[in-house]
Amino acid sequence: EEDYLIFNPDQTVERHGVYPAAEASSIAVGNLETSNQDLIANLLRLRENGEQIIPLLSWCEQELQRIPPELIKAEWLIQAEGFGLRPGSLNWRVKRLCDVCGAAALLIFTAPLLILGALLIWLEDRGPVFYCQIRSGLYGRPIRIWKLRSMRVNAEALGVQWASQQDPRITSVGRILRATRIDELPQLVSVINGDLSLIGPRPERPEIEEDLERLIPHYRVRHWIRPGLSGWAQVCYPYGASVEDSRMKLSYDLYYLRNTSLFLDFLITIKTIRLVAGAKGASPKAPQ
Repeated sequence: EEDYLIFNPDQTVERHGVYPAAEASSIAVGNLETSNQDLIANLLRLRENGEQIIPLLSWCEQELQRIPPELIKAEWLIQAEGFGLRPGSLNWRVKRLCDVCGAAALLIFTAPLLILGALLIWLEDRGPVFYCQIRSGLYGRPIRIWKLRSMRVNAEALGVQWASQQDPRITSVGRILRATRIDELPQLVSVINGDLSLIGPRPERPEIEEDLERLIPHYRVRHWIRPGLSGWAQVCYPYGASVEDSRMKLSYDLYYLRNTSLFLDFLITIKTIRLVAGAKGASPKAPQ
C-alpha cells in the first residue's frame, strides 16, 4: 500500500495513508516509493515554481514535535541524525551527573511530603505504605521501582490491568497522591542508583509491553535510553491507558530520543513542575 500524504498550500489534500488533512503553508511528502509518474511530475513542477516541499517526518518534528512510529522504517533509524545520547558519551555523563545531583536534592527537599503521604496511606487502611513493580529499563532490562501505594491492597489480584477513569482500585488518598505525583517520589532512589533518569520515556510494565511491541512498530526504540520520572510524552500528552495512547506517547518519545539535549530536559522539567502545581497528574483521560 502506498503511504504518503501531501499538504497543499491551498489546503486541498491528495491523501494516501492514515493521516488527516491539516492546514499548512508547505507541501509535506511522505513515502514516494510510487510508480505514479504524474504525481512525481506535479511535485517537480511545484518545486520549480518555488513551493516548499519537505519530508513528512520533518513536518511532524517541526509542527507536532513528535515522530509517528508508523511513518519510519528501520533503514531510517539506522541512518537518521540525532539519537546522540549514547552510553559513555560526554552528554550521557553530564546527564547522569545532573540526575544524581538533582534526585538527591529533590529527595531531601520533598522528604516531608514523602513522610506525610506515607502516613496518610497507613491511616486510611493500615496497609503497606510502599508498592513495588517490575518495569522495563535501559535496553529493556527489568528494573524494580517503588511507589507510594495509591491502590487498594491486592488491587491486581486478577492480573495486570490498564488504569481507567474513576478507577475503583485507587484509594481516596491515592487520588491525591497521583494528582500531585507525590506517589512517584520514592523513584528518586532509583534515579540515584542508575535504574532511572529524571527525564526520559516512562518505564512500562513488561506484561503490557508484550502486546505493545507486537502492535506498535519500533516500540523497543524507547529502550535505547534510560527511562525517566517524567518525559516529553508526559508533558505533551494526557495520561493514557490504551494501545492508541501508547502509540501516541511513543511518537513523543521518539522525538525526545532524536532531539535529546540538556535544554530539552530543562524544558520538560519546567513543564512537569507546571503540571504538578496544577495537580494534573496520572489520571486517565475520559473516553472519547
